[in-house]
Amino acid sequence: MALIVGAIAVATFAGWATGVVALTAGLPGLVQTKVNAAICFLCLAGALWLVVPEPRKRHPLAWLLSGIAITIATATLFEHVSGVDLGIDQIFVVDHASAISPYPGRFAVQTGLAFLACPLAILSLGWTIRRIHISELLAISGGLVGAISLLGYLYGAEALRSLGSASQISLPASGGLIALSIGIIASDPEHILAHQMADPGPAGQVMRRFVPAALVVVPLGAWLRLIGERAGLYDESIGLAILVSLEALVLVVVGSWATASMTRLVLQRRQAELDLVRLGAAVSTPLIETAPVGLAVLDRELRCLYMNPAFSGIDGHGSLAYLGQPLDRVSPFFGHGTMAQLDGVMTTGNPIHDLEVTAPAADGSEARTWLLNAEPLRDEANDQVGVALSVVEITERRRREDAMAALAELRKQSQVISESIPYGFWTADVNGRMQYQSPSFLALLGRTEEEAQGLGWLEALAPDEAELALRDWRTSVAARRPWSFEFTVTGSDGHSHTVLSRGFPIRDEDDNVTSWAGINLDITDRKNAEAFREAFAGIMAHELRTPITSINAASTLLNRPGLDETQRAGLLEDIVQESDRLRRLVEDLVVLARAERGTDQVRTEPVMLTHVMQKVCGQEQARWPDRSVAFRTEGVLPVVRADAALVEQIVRNLIGNAAKYSPAGETIEVVSDVQDDRVRVRVLDRGPGVDPAEASRLFEIFYRSERTAKTSGSGIGLFVARKLVDSMGGTIWARPRDDGPGAEFGFTLESMPEGS
Repeated sequence: MALIVGAIAVATFAGWATGVVALTAGLPGLVQTKVNAAICFLCLAGALWLVVPEPRKRHPLAWLLSGIAITIATATLFEHVSGVDLGIDQIFVVDHASAISPYPGRFAVQTGLAFLACPLAILSLGWTIRRIHISELLAISGGLVGAISLLGYLYGAEALRSLGSASQISLPASGGLIALSIGIIASDPEHILAHQMADPGPAGQVMRRFVPAALVVVPLGAWLRLIGERAGLYDESIGLAILVSLEALVLVVVGSWATASMTRLVLQRRQAELDLVRLGAAVSTPLIETAPVGLAVLDRELRCLYMNPAFSGIDGHGSLAYLGQPLDRVSPFFGHGTMAQLDGVMTTGNPIHDLEVTAPAADGSEARTWLLNAEPLRDEANDQVGVALSVVEITERRRREDAMAALAELRKQSQVISESIPYGFWTADVNGRMQYQSPSFLALLGRTEEEAQGLGWLEALAPDEAELALRDWRTSVAARRPWSFEFTVTGSDGHSHTVLSRGFPIRDEDDNVTSWAGINLDITDRKNAEAFREAFAGIMAHELRTPITSINAASTLLNRPGLDETQRAGLLEDIVQESDRLRRLVEDLVVLARAERGTDQVRTEPVMLTHVMQKVCGQEQARWPDRSVAFRTEGVLPVVRADAALVEQIVRNLIGNAAKYSPAGETIEVVSDVQDDRVRVRVLDRGPGVDPAEASRLFEIFYRSERTAKTSGSGIGLFVARKLVDSMGGTIWARPRDDGPGAEFGFTLESMPEGS
């Protein structure tokens, strides 16, 4: 219908554009459809097209198009009532006044009323007042305007075309309003007229036959009567008799047709019910009666016509309790949700496949689960007359599936928990052969799961340690006692890792061991920390003892009488030097302790590196009088982001390291410059140099190169320097000198951007 209404609007536009009156008036000499009316028709056709798929969800564009039609209709009615010309009538085309259209370009009053009713009907779709659809009433009123006007054209009654006003409604507009009204009513299946016309029952049979007869035959008969009278074929009395006889004949024919259709429908339904009953009796065979599957046949109202014992035993009721009764009245198994889905089978014809239904058992025990299938039953005419049901109890299967799902979830959770432990967990059979090992542990060993099965994982250990681990493991398995063993393995990353493996026997109810389970703990950090603390204690005992002993001895000598000034000055110098040595050692030990605790973070600030370097080099020159400490800068050094005190400690350690290994009289060069937007500091000596293969190891804690092992030292100075450089975001290195024998130790720090 929306297409018909749109076609009328388009034809009107074309008629005004081309001057073809037949497109705007329908017949020569009749009133023309106005352009504003065509605009309203076009807007309402679009709005109706948008709401047809979902009448209760109006598209925003439908609101806009309906609003345009309401605005034009309201403005036109205002012009008719007030006599004020708003200037909207001839915006698009120039029209001329006539007897049947005294206001050029303005559509009739009744047209305006219909154009108010129809868009309001579209916008009110789905709204009801006491089950009365507002949209249906408004659509009928708009359609009546078009129908009355159409009768006026049919019978030549001008009064019906104007309804008392000066302007008449056009013939195309009358048809357009009728089509628009029918389209709005048909757009919502809940409308009373639409519902009754689509009803497959007796009501629909009557409506589909009598309504067309009433709307077409009666007006057509009256029109033929008038044509005959005007042609002089008969007078008014004979014409009336002919009309009444014709209409009576049509009503008798239509009534007989409707009665025959309803009788045939009733007979078909009765036959279908008899067929269902016969079907129920036919399926009552020994095989079906004894089948473990519940089977049932339902009629259109979902009343039970047949069920086998397995079906009637769902709730412990006999078959007679079900016959003729809706299922939900007899058994709570068929609750509201299940019945709604069975009703959907009847209304849509779509079957139900493998629907799981859970309900309490008849004896009040725990809930049970059934698998339900439903298929529509059809007669020879393919009309749906019932439903066939099958029900199978799957309670035990559902329990097993739930248990398996719970077990799978538990395994996932266990795996996640185990993988949160370094190297995870493992399981073994009763004889101690490994069955499962966590992926993280397999990655450490560099073995696949198949390679590590049984005792294959021991191949990743050193032979002696593997033999010891195997002997200890077999002893624990034989004694059925917990296992705890530490072993060291070179991981796939090339580093040494210490692992603590602990296992426990799993016993059944009779205290028999059925399997083993355990965890692998990465204790490398703990072992390193223990070694670090032992070495730290050794340094404390050895390195601190020397300066403290020297200070104590010098202090004791100072208290002796008879010392001259030269001797006293020498002893005081020893105390000052050893105190400074002790202070430097304590500073390094503080950094060492922070590194062991993981608290070596520092706060940086802008530092002028040139001033710091000059100060440190001067102090170190005084400390090493038999060496020459030369400092130079190459270019202008920018401000760096650092901690001045820590930079001093780094440079002191590097110069002290160079002084220890340089021959007396040699010059230690300290050079600073800028490279790749970072400030670089290099300390160059003429000592034994650096082996490139061990350059990175020189900064490890307590590491001493064989090239310098004869020279005393704690082995922590370079480690402290690296830690401090790392804490300030810098880099440190050691390498041979480019210009001859000796070594270069250097570091870089980040320069601060200008203006920051």
